[in-house]
Amino acid sequence: MNSLGLEVKKSLQDNLNIALKEAEIKWHQAIELEYKKLEKQKLTIKVN
Repeated sequence: MNSLGLEVKKSLQDNLNIALKEAEIKWHQAIELEYKKLEKQKLTIKVN
């Protein structure tokens, strides 16, 4: 593979790694949000 091909491959790999990292962060944020909603719901149930 020529150097341009290797550069393109590395760039694609970097972009994929960045996208995966962003997706992982969003996934954790979504889980945290759902957890907080459930906690709030649980507190509401206890009060009633």
